[in-house]
Amino acid sequence: MLARSGAALIAALAMIVSYAPASNAAPAAPAAPQMTVVATSSAHSLTLDEVKAMGLEKYVDTSHYKTSPAPTGQITISLPGATTAPAKAVRRPASDGASPQASGCWSNHEYIKYTAALWPHPYIEGYADVTWCGGGTWITYANSTCGGDANWPSYQYESCNIHADYGAGWNVYNVDTHWDLCTDVLLTVGNCVIHKNPEMAYQYNGDGGYLRYINNT
Repeated sequence: MLARSGAALIAALAMIVSYAPASNAAPAAPAAPQMTVVATSSAHSLTLDEVKAMGLEKYVDTSHYKTSPAPTGQITISLPGATTAPAKAVRRPASDGASPQASGCWSNHEYIKYTAALWPHPYIEGYADVTWCGGGTWITYANSTCGGDANWPSYQYESCNIHADYGAGWNVYNVDTHWDLCTDVLLTVGNCVIHKNPEMAYQYNGDGGYLRYINNT
C-alpha cells in the first residue's frame, strides 16, 4: 500500500516538474523566404510617333528626327555598398547660345524583381521608368517615375523614392531609386514582418548611353 502511495506521489511530482509556464519571450521572427532576385533594365529609342504621343515635340527637331539606335548601356553589378564612379556632371555653357534641340529620345524601364523559389513562383518588384532626350552632348529633357507590384497575398509593395540630379542643360541625368518591398505580410493584421529595401542608381547621357553605378539588392 505504501509502495503504491509512494509511486503515485512520485508520478504527481514528475507531472508538476514537467509542466512549464508559457514563456514571455517574444516569438522568433519567421525565416526569410528563399527568393531569387533579378536587377536589370530594358531600354529603347523612342520613335517620332512616341515622342509626339508623350508631348515631347518641343524638345526635338521633328523635321530631322530619326529613331536612333537602341541605347547602349553599361550594366555594372556592384557589391552591396560599392559603386562604380559615374561621369562628372557638367552644365552646358551659356555661351552655347540657344538651348539645342534633341536628336534622339530614349526610355528605360529599370526594375528589381524578387521571385519565390517554390511553385507558383510568386513575385514582388520595384521599378523606375526614365525618359530622356539629348543632342549628343547635352540632355534637353529628363523625367523619372517609380512604382512597384506584387502578385501574392503575403507580398506587398510599400513605397518608392527617387532622388534625381542634373538633367536638362547638363551632360548627365542621375536617377537614384529606393524601394520598400514587403516579402512577408501577416495577413490577419496586415503588418509587414520582413522588408527588403533595394536601391539602384543609373546615369543617363546626352547620346542615349547609360550606366548603372549602384546595385544594392
